[in-house]
Amino acid sequence: LEFLKAYGKMLVGTDSPEDLVEDKMMIGDEVQKDLWDIIKTHPYVSRERQALPETHKDGIRAIKAGDIMTVEVENSIRSLEYLEEHGKCVDNIVPQQSTIPHAGRGAFATR
Repeated sequence: LEFLKAYGKMLVGTDSPEDLVEDKMMIGDEVQKDLWDIIKTHPYVSRERQALPETHKDGIRAIKAGDIMTVEVENSIRSLEYLEEHGKCVDNIVPQQSTIPHAGRGAFATR
């Protein structure tokens, strides 16, 4: 979240999440999106960067919400129509240790 706060400050020049509105932004929307894409696709992998929201819009929402989890939870909720069209039934699986050495745990079919 500290990175997101610094990112927000860079966009508007203040520490206040309430200032993250379009008319107070110091750089244009396309530049903001390009900057976010550069941050997300940078070749140096870090846990912190991988935890950032996928989109610039979600990054701004996370700054305003005060945490990333709120945005991720909102993004994970799907409508019944979406689930009927894209969902898969997983009631016939159980978690257990893999028989493959060093593979850890996984989901296995019960029938």
